[in-house]
Amino acid sequence: MADQYPENQNYARWEVYPRNAQIYYLTGKALQNMGKKKDARKYYDLASKTETKSSAYDYFKGLALLETDKKADASLLFDNLIAKGKNDVTDYVENFFVSFGPGQTLQEVNSDAYYTIALGYLGNGETTKAKEFFQMAIETKPDHLWAKYFIKTLQHQNQSR
Repeated sequence: MADQYPENQNYARWEVYPRNAQIYYLTGKALQNMGKKKDARKYYDLASKTETKSSAYDYFKGLALLETDKKADASLLFDNLIAKGKNDVTDYVENFFVSFGPGQTLQEVNSDAYYTIALGYLGNGETTKAKEFFQMAIETKPDHLWAKYFIKTLQHQNQSR
């Protein structure tokens, strides 16, 4: 598996790695597609119980909650993503600690906020609103890779129908 290493590699896995929810969810999805539903469920359970510390990965935690029949918990998580994103949109960023590093620009903060809102809508199945906010994330910061990824994925899904 993607998260297993040979003993002679001396690789220590972080206890709280921000992407664990994404890794576990996608591993579960791969196993499910291979017909290994019991193994997939194990990874969905891991993803749904993972501490993410990042709203970008809460989306995958929410998808795992849906896979484990915890629709109410997933819906609450997605609604919280929307609320957090809306709360984070701003017209001013204080770069108080600029001497310690560049910090985030106004465009980065707002682009991430729009992206978070989009993930919430996408998780709730509101793809039109999700596309709108992914597009806003890209317009605010044209190099937002994950917003571009999700836009392309949604376009591909629409063409497949």
